[in-house]
Amino acid sequence: MACVGVIACGTACETSVEDIQSRIDCASYCEHVAGCDEDVDESECRDECIEQLDNCMGDEIDEVQAQLDECGEKACEEIAACTINAGVQCYLGI
Repeated sequence: MACVGVIACGTACETSVEDIQSRIDCASYCEHVAGCDEDVDESECRDECIEQLDNCMGDEIDEVQAQLDECGEKACEEIAACTINAGVQCYLGI
């Protein structure tokens, strides 16, 4: 999905590799979460995830993306506990 956006806008894009990776991480994570909980809207989850990652400073984003990747691989019953701290640094600016 992210590749389509990059290809469509060509060289005029100002999308960084970091932005693309954030979108991929959020899409993967939210797909898994929505598969675990039918009340989760995958599109809303993805938008909120990207918005939170946009609040991250450069030194925070790698850690949060790694945590999203890790949580996206957890069993459904383990996701909530895993994601408790994901993005807190970025959201609170600490």
